[in-house]
Amino acid sequence: MIEKLEKLASLRLGEEERKKLLEDVKEILHWVEILKEVDTEGVLPTTHPFLSSLPLREDKPGVSLPDEEIFKNTKGRSGRFFKIRRPGWR
Repeated sequence: MIEKLEKLASLRLGEEERKKLLEDVKEILHWVEILKEVDTEGVLPTTHPFLSSLPLREDKPGVSLPDEEIFKNTKGRSGRFFKIRRPGWR
C-alpha cells in the first residue's frame, strides 16, 4: 500500500518514513471505520459546514493594471500570459 502511495505522490521515502506513514495510514483507516458506525439516519448530506446564505456583492468592473506593470518582475512572458516551465521539470 505504501509503495502505491509513493508512486501516486511521486515520492521516494526512506524505510523509517515508510514505517511512520504506514502507522499514520492505519490510524486514519481506524478512524474511518469508527465514523462508518455513526448513525446518520435523517441527516441531510452536507457539502459545506456553513450555510450559504451569506450576502454576495455585485461584481463591478474596475481599472486594471497596465500589462507592463503586471509583468515587470517576471522573466517569462508570452503575450498577455506568464510563461512558466512545465511542472515536474527542473
